[in-house]
Amino acid sequence: MKTNFFTTLCMILLSFLLVPSVTLRASDDINIVVNGERVIFSGQQPIIIDGTTLVPVRGVFESFGFTVDWQVTDFPQPSTTWVTLSNDLHSVDIQVGSTTFRTNGDAHNFPIPPQIINSTTMLPFRALLESVNCEVHWDGASRTISITTPTTEIRHSADGEWLEVERDSSGIAIRTTRGDANSIIIREEYENNARGQRIKTTVFNADGTIKSIMRHEYDPLGRGYRTNFYDSNDSLIGWQIIEFLGEGCSLIGGITTFNADGSAREGSFWD
Repeated sequence: MKTNFFTTLCMILLSFLLVPSVTLRASDDINIVVNGERVIFSGQQPIIIDGTTLVPVRGVFESFGFTVDWQVTDFPQPSTTWVTLSNDLHSVDIQVGSTTFRTNGDAHNFPIPPQIINSTTMLPFRALLESVNCEVHWDGASRTISITTPTTEIRHSADGEWLEVERDSSGIAIRTTRGDANSIIIREEYENNARGQRIKTTVFNADGTIKSIMRHEYDPLGRGYRTNFYDSNDSLIGWQIIEFLGEGCSLIGGITTFNADGSAREGSFWD
C-alpha cells in the first residue's frame, strides 16, 4: 500500500515538472517613458509574461498620437477582438490572441499573443513599436523602458505619391507634406493651444509656387470651425464659419470675399 502511495506521489510531482510554466508578475516597478515623459497607468499596470512586457494599449499609444479602435467580429472565429492603431502614416491591425499583426499591410510577429487581462487589452509592445519606426531601449539599472518616436517619417505609395510627417518632441504631428514624383502638392501645419487646433493648408502649383492658402481654426469644444481663404500672396480673399448641429452641420457665418484693399465685396449668410 505504501509503495502504491509513493508511486502515485512521484507521478504527480513529475507531472508538474513536465507542464510548461508561464511566469506572470506585475511590473509596476518598471518605468515606461515616451519621449522623455513617464506614462502613468491609472488602472491595469504593465505585466511581464515569460520575459515579455505587456502594456495597456491606451496608456502608451495614445500618448504619442495614435487613435485606438476596437471591433469584435466573427472572423476568423466567433467573438474575435480586433484592435486598430492609426496615425498620420501608420495603420496597425491586431487580433487579440494571435501572434501575427499587420502594420500598413505587412505581417509582423509578437513573441506572445496580445490578451485581455482584467478587462484591459494588453499588448507586447516592442515588436509593434519597432514596426512603426520607434526606438525602444531598456535600462536595467533604473528598470526603465524608453520609447523614442521619429521626428520625421516619409511613406511612399504605389502610385508615386509620398507623405512626409514631422512631429514635435512629444510625437504629435506638427506638419505634413504630400507630393508626387515631380513636386509638392499640399502642406498642412498644425498648432494646438487653449483656443483649439489651428491648421494652415498651403496648396502648390506644379512648378512649386504657392497657389492658395487656407487657415482653419477649430473650436476647443468641438462646436465648429472657421476657415480663412488667402491668395498666393497671403492676402485674405474670403472666410466661412461652420457650426456642427447634431448629426449635420450648418454654415452660419457665410462666405465673404474681399477686394484688393481688404473691403468686403460680397457675402452670403445663413442662420
